[in-house]
Amino acid sequence: MLPGVVDVTTSGTSEMGGSVAVIMGTTASRDDVADAGAAVGDAATDLEWHGDITLARENLKPFDVEQDISLPAPWTLLVFPVPAEPVEDTLRDLVEIEEMGGTAAITVTNGWPSVGIETIEDFPTLFEQISQTELFADGGDYSLVNSDHLRIVHIPKRTTDEAVLEIVDIATAYPDAEVLLEAATAGPQWPTLYIARLTSDEASALDARLRDPKLSTADQEGYPVDYALTAIGDQGAVYTTGTLGDVPEG
Repeated sequence: MLPGVVDVTTSGTSEMGGSVAVIMGTTASRDDVADAGAAVGDAATDLEWHGDITLARENLKPFDVEQDISLPAPWTLLVFPVPAEPVEDTLRDLVEIEEMGGTAAITVTNGWPSVGIETIEDFPTLFEQISQTELFADGGDYSLVNSDHLRIVHIPKRTTDEAVLEIVDIATAYPDAEVLLEAATAGPQWPTLYIARLTSDEASALDARLRDPKLSTADQEGYPVDYALTAIGDQGAVYTTGTLGDVPEG
């Protein structure tokens, strides 16, 4: 067994497109992880394996009894089949982010990375650190683990770090809201901010806050960034729309 590997599980057969999970121990180093990823990929090619192979960090706490929820592994990566570039650098970045602490469920899907952050208090600092890594340099998903309270699809070429941190601050100030900065992971990638589960008074206050001129530079090139607020009033859902910093459309 490769250094750092503590378990290997197989589901199905190669002929039927089965899957293999290679589990790395909690003390496996960046080099152990990178070497295992390369070795597994090479072995799969030599053996003409037709299914998927993933590498994952050992999950010592797969279930939270108090919250009655399953907890994701620290990170998981598909290492076979993958595009032509080697997976070693990606695996090293995953371990680097893991070592920052306070993260979970770091994954990469079709080249797009995602990370779960355990607490909203750690969100600003971890966003600033993770967004500087090579893996997240072109963007990625940041969300609270096992929660729909906050999720940010970060497109660096479109949204400034200051705007992202303002959105995190809003999520902190409105703990019952659902805050989502949405954008496509390909194409034009224009972002839109959605905030739901607000009271009418909260929506009014947020509408004024989001129109503040200081947010007019939320887009890197000064384009308008749309937002949509949803509040539940006496007559049902009430929607409020605008642009960050009140930047004119068109």
